[in-house]
Amino acid sequence: RWRRSIPALLCVLTLIWLYVVLVGMGPGAVRAALFATLLIPAARFGRRADPMTALMAVSAAMLLASPGYAVNVGFWLSMAASAAMVTTLPAANQTTPWEFLGRGTVSLLAAQLATLPITFWVFGSWSPGSLVANLIVGPIVSLMFPVAFVTAAVVTVVPWVGGLIGWLPALGAVTIISAVQSLAGA
Repeated sequence: RWRRSIPALLCVLTLIWLYVVLVGMGPGAVRAALFATLLIPAARFGRRADPMTALMAVSAAMLLASPGYAVNVGFWLSMAASAAMVTTLPAANQTTPWEFLGRGTVSLLAAQLATLPITFWVFGSWSPGSLVANLIVGPIVSLMFPVAFVTAAVVTVVPWVGGLIGWLPALGAVTIISAVQSLAGA
């Protein structure tokens, strides 16, 4: 049974790494891809995934491979937010969907609080609207990301389809930008 899942596993991991290359290999994207590369196979092969151990292993590997990350604000923010999220978000199969949604909201707020000291120290300020923005934008991004990814893959193979289906991810992007601009103005 596990042999049948290897091609699917390799496909998912390949897509994740292609995306990371596409967005420029930033510290947050690399961290997420390495994290997925450790956790997805663990789940596939019946091993209990330990997100915090995986996160620490990923951070150590990233720092060994590129010591410059130690002074990279993006790396700091990504690690702080990720640590907060893995300690507050339960496994999907341990709760009802409503409880998972509630804990997901708590997890988003925990990530905001975990990054707050870094934000103040580096940027000298913080916008309370960012809490609301993340609560609005997070679910939209979760819905639109797969749509945008599939659209990009289809348009890469069949470019003329872009005019027909490109409006859907564009609608999500416009909604996100409008929400952020509205909150920034408030």
